[in-house]
Amino acid sequence: MEIETPLAEPIQLTHPPTSHEVIYPEAPVFSPDSRYFVYMSRESRNYWVHDTKTSEIRQVNADGEEPSSPVVTRDGKWIVYLSRVGPRDWEVKRMSLESFRTDSLFKIEGHEHIHRLGSITPCSRYLVTATTLGECEVGILVVDLKDGSCDIVLRRDDISNPHMQVDPKGGQWILVQQARGQLTSNCHDIGLLAVHRETKELRQLNIGLPHTFAIQGHQCWAGVSGKVLVTTHLESMAEIRFNPWPQKENVLHESNLFSITIEENKATPLTKGHYLQHIGCSLNGRYWTADAYGETAVYVGSVNTGRYTKVAYSGASDGCHEHPSICPSGEHVFFNCDKDGANQLFTVHVAPAVLKMLESP
Repeated sequence: MEIETPLAEPIQLTHPPTSHEVIYPEAPVFSPDSRYFVYMSRESRNYWVHDTKTSEIRQVNADGEEPSSPVVTRDGKWIVYLSRVGPRDWEVKRMSLESFRTDSLFKIEGHEHIHRLGSITPCSRYLVTATTLGECEVGILVVDLKDGSCDIVLRRDDISNPHMQVDPKGGQWILVQQARGQLTSNCHDIGLLAVHRETKELRQLNIGLPHTFAIQGHQCWAGVSGKVLVTTHLESMAEIRFNPWPQKENVLHESNLFSITIEENKATPLTKGHYLQHIGCSLNGRYWTADAYGETAVYVGSVNTGRYTKVAYSGASDGCHEHPSICPSGEHVFFNCDKDGANQLFTVHVAPAVLKMLESP
């Protein structure tokens, strides 16, 4: 159910001429206390860390590096990332969030391309990302930050854009996006897999075709709740191809935001009213944020009650993906906006009173 709350005024954090953006909304790189947020410069691919307390911004990696897969350890002390040091070699580095000094941990070899998205287990020992193994094959790569070993827990030719994310609660199940359309010639046929980090057990989640309308390809763990949030399309495949930007008034009475768990494996509608697109969730598992097709708005909602509200107008163009990311406490949302002609990073504060209203029964 949608409720009305006062709109907040977005604050612009970055400015031209360099373009900046959220890395991945489904696996935002925050410190657990919500103080630090890591984002990316589009042209240079450099990472930056924003201090929400002081508004200070620092560059994480050195100029000229090719960084990838940034994560923040659960104790909030380190930003860990990979840095290319050769055609197939990478160095694991970390930056202290106390001194902001960077040091090298160890090298990993034999990976020509490593994906930008990174995820970390709650014990902070294992970094999860993906590596390209061949022309079509991709592997889900688990890096042991303690002993320097690497393990590929899943390798397939239909996970070219895996969006891998490890469960923030138990740290065992890794969510993987399956591009079934690679094999069926239907680009909208997307599935979700879950692979167990230790046993390598593989499960197919019952969401997307034929259980619901097709998955958009935007999903995330709902923090430590054990749930996965997924946005779907609201038309048949033919209608998607004919009208990829549907009008919101045609879909007000259906839900395209679902929750599902590995254990029950049944998709449950969470809310309805807007054609939600890119989804993110707070680490505490209580709040989600999303943008919506055909709108220049940012929404925040409750995972438990289904209540949600528009917190701000983004000011972005129709072609811009806001990709909102919400901090662990739910009080700050970061998003992209191109009102200056190129993506820049904006933030909006979500008042505690608004969060309380969302969780009211």
